[in-house]
Amino acid sequence: MGAQTVKPLAARRPRPWVRLAAPAALLSLLLTQAARAQELPRRAPDLDRLTQELFAEIQSDQVPYEDLYETLLQYYQTPVNLNAASREDLRALLLLSETQITDLLRHREATGPLLSLYELQSVPGWDLRTIYRVLPFVTVQSNDTNRTRGPLWQRIKNEENNALFLRYERVLEQRKGYSVADTFQGRATQRYLGTPDKMLVRYRVSRARDFSLGFAAEKDAGEPFTWQPRQGQLGPDFLSAHFFVQERGRLRALALGDYQLQFGQGLLLSSGLAVGKGAETITTLRRSSVGVRPYSALLENTFFRGAAATYQ
Repeated sequence: MGAQTVKPLAARRPRPWVRLAAPAALLSLLLTQAARAQELPRRAPDLDRLTQELFAEIQSDQVPYEDLYETLLQYYQTPVNLNAASREDLRALLLLSETQITDLLRHREATGPLLSLYELQSVPGWDLRTIYRVLPFVTVQSNDTNRTRGPLWQRIKNEENNALFLRYERVLEQRKGYSVADTFQGRATQRYLGTPDKMLVRYRVSRARDFSLGFAAEKDAGEPFTWQPRQGQLGPDFLSAHFFVQERGRLRALALGDYQLQFGQGLLLSSGLAVGKGAETITTLRRSSVGVRPYSALLENTFFRGAAATYQ
């Protein structure tokens, strides 16, 4: 009876799919973990608290609280893409100093696009406080959907970021300036021409880095409400309206109606929002220059009226 030879198990050649299954499973697991590592939960910011903090840092006592709040709300709804943002875009965010903006641009130029928001920890000059403040308003993914959402009129019609503000104020006590005029020594005493009612209405629909459309009307206490179109009196003592578009090819910005200019370091042409001292006193000597921006506030002396454009 012949002897049978049996090959040892170690000598058996595994099938090709068995040899590839284990490395493929391990690679898939690593890629899944890496993909999860890029995800960063986007938390809703406390806009009221942040607005109050920035309001104390603004280099002007004439910046309305509502205007600052609306700016932050726009960037929360449409985050800034840090991989495509220019220096002017980062300045308009109002949360970064000039040094931090320069450090980010140098980091992006040296290492390429940011792969994750976690990478902000490796940017020089960016401390945890700065990172936590900007996280709700920035992204590293492309979010430029202006061209895919249809024409401009359709985007304005479908935009969810629109707000209507109504306000009415009146002092209950009767003030002397609103009492019935009488005569004193043969001449009438001075009285206000209007009622003690203070009213305002403001509407705005906008999308960050795309468009802004709005109007505002305000009647101060004591001012008359007069409708005389031939004399330029159209009801309230202050009326404002604007239409603003951005990022249309080489046309960087176009403003019709009321607008502000933030160029250079002058007092008038650098009007509007600007971050104040903070922890760096010397860097605040240079004011941000974001160019043409729409005006939607109710201050009657900090804007231009007409048309302006920035072409590059």
